Amino acid sequence: MSIDDRTVTAESRSRFIETVQKQLIRENPSALPEHGIDGIYGEETDLAVQDFQNQEGLTVDGIAGPETNNALREAILFGEGSEGEGVEILQEDLTWFYFEPDGGIDGIFGSGTEQAVRDFQSDNDLSVDGLAGPNTLRTMDELIETILVEEGDANSLVRRIQEQLNEQDEVDLSIDIDGIFGPETEGAVEDFQETMEQVVDGIAGPVTMNLLDLEAYHPLNHEEIVSIMSEADVDYSSEEVTDDSELSDLQEELENNSVYQDVAPGSANINNLEVAHVSYSGAYNDSYYLAKLDVEEETTTTVFTMFSEDKDVESLGVIEFEGDLYEDDATVTLYDLEGEIIEEQTDSNLELSNADLDVQKEIAQIASEMEDFQAQSDLDPYLCSFRQYALGTMLCNGVPWALGVTGVGFPLALGWNVVCNTVVGPHIEEEVLADDCD
Repeated sequence: MSIDDRTVTAESRSRFIETVQKQLIRENPSALPEHGIDGIYGEETDLAVQDFQNQEGLTVDGIAGPETNNALREAILFGEGSEGEGVEILQEDLTWFYFEPDGGIDGIFGSGTEQAVRDFQSDNDLSVDGLAGPNTLRTMDELIETILVEEGDANSLVRRIQEQLNEQDEVDLSIDIDGIFGPETEGAVEDFQETMEQVVDGIAGPVTMNLLDLEAYHPLNHEEIVSIMSEADVDYSSEEVTDDSELSDLQEELENNSVYQDVAPGSANINNLEVAHVSYSGAYNDSYYLAKLDVEEETTTTVFTMFSEDKDVESLGVIEFEGDLYEDDATVTLYDLEGEIIEEQTDSNLELSNADLDVQKEIAQIASEMEDFQAQSDLDPYLCSFRQYALGTMLCNGVPWALGVTGVGFPLALGWNVVCNTVVGPHIEEEVLADDCD
């Protein structure tokens, strides 16, 4: 299905929303003056979609459906003499693919931009005319949205990955830049993944592509998490529970829980329960246990449980997935203490992995922005908002290390943040939302 034949709403993935926002600005450079391309389908984006729909005589509902998306696509054409923010976005995207126009990013479609467009078109088997019209821009948007590249692919996204593999400093690599994902590129990806302590499969998925992007925000390590939590006046610790008596109490509590008895696979072995004790003090004071139990059958099931400090079950979630790590679906379900479903979502393992990555990048961005504050008086209100927004995620990010998992790929591959935040989120929100940020 073409990316223009889908419906994009406030509930859609952020990268899909960004494509709609990009299209709106390409068509009308004065669109989205406040927030621009931020991946959030808020009031400004809704109104911009309505304005375009009204202009084109379409049904005015603020929803970017197939009719609206295709009309937007056909309304945009950049060529010699075009100017404005839409051209600037085009030049930025060409540069992202390593086709930087002579003259740089200046918002003016001159001969340098035309040649860069021709190079992109040639690289992707498009008609080479130097005009950035529907087919060229659609291909560009599709590749920018792509979060999985593997052997057999041949396009400008492969070229970008090859360029990045040669540029990075983690492992010495020098491969041909031809836009074809062949054995040489696959081997280089494997070498990079091994050096970065990732799953070594030679496939450039969301995590690998993020780590290759030197300009991107990258997931924080455990030491960085602890440091940032401290800056936010939260002393945080998480450690694996190894005491036999303590483990036995938690195992017994879970095994006797009626919800667990209903949702756990029959082959579940309670003795395989892994538990981390999490505590934080300072602006907030609390402690609890987070536990996971993996069950390998025809499908892989992981039961996540949150216990109070008194070892009572407070919430329970289950993630089920099967088959290919990237292509097949996973279902995440959160239950209340009576066994009723509170929340349930199904998505591909690939999208869960990417969703986790988005969360971790957002936290890394917040951490980076905190470093820009010079005066404590400026920082204090920001820290309060940070605690309200990010505390649950930061706590979830720290738990895998407590369970002896050091590679960033682990929590991402299993959708850790999605599951952990589903289980822990309501509890954390009850604590932090009570705080009044002035």
